[in-house]
Amino acid sequence: MIDPSHQEGEKCGEDPVERVLDRLERVRVGASGWTACCPAHEDGTPSLSISVGDDGRVLIHCHAGCSLEDVLTALGLTAADLFVEQGAEPTPP
Repeated sequence: MIDPSHQEGEKCGEDPVERVLDRLERVRVGASGWTACCPAHEDGTPSLSISVGDDGRVLIHCHAGCSLEDVLTALGLTAADLFVEQGAEPTPP
């Protein structure tokens, strides 16, 4: 669920992967990240993969073919929300 006090594109001071995972449904931890239902389409079987890159940014891929832009729009986020703020430590899976 999107925090109503969060303005689109505004950094919440939280880890970027937490920012994404908190907005997703049916999140499960996997060997190299997380899977969840894609918010950009009706998803009966979780098709969204979420992981953390070497530089701490959040990597998102919908295996059903939704674009990153569509996923971010459905989450109420922007591409800037996927990056670690300077000095912050990313969360491992």
